[in-house]
Amino acid sequence: MDVLYSEPLNVGNPEEITTLEMADKIKELTGNNNPIEFRPLPEDDPKQRQPDIARAQDVLGCKLQASM
Repeated sequence: MDVLYSEPLNVGNPEEITTLEMADKIKELTGNNNPIEFRPLPEDDPKQRQPDIARAQDVLGCKLQASM
């Protein structure tokens, strides 16, 4: 791919999932049977994690899709 672009690109997942869903998926994929440990969130922790990936799609010339 020949793209001359030097700005940051967000290639996160535009479909929001919980941290617990992500942890469960990682456990499933790795075969890990350890319990998930819950800890208090930092005060400045974002309550919503749904990145805007429009710039990445424009620059890369493709539609990024979720894979969960």
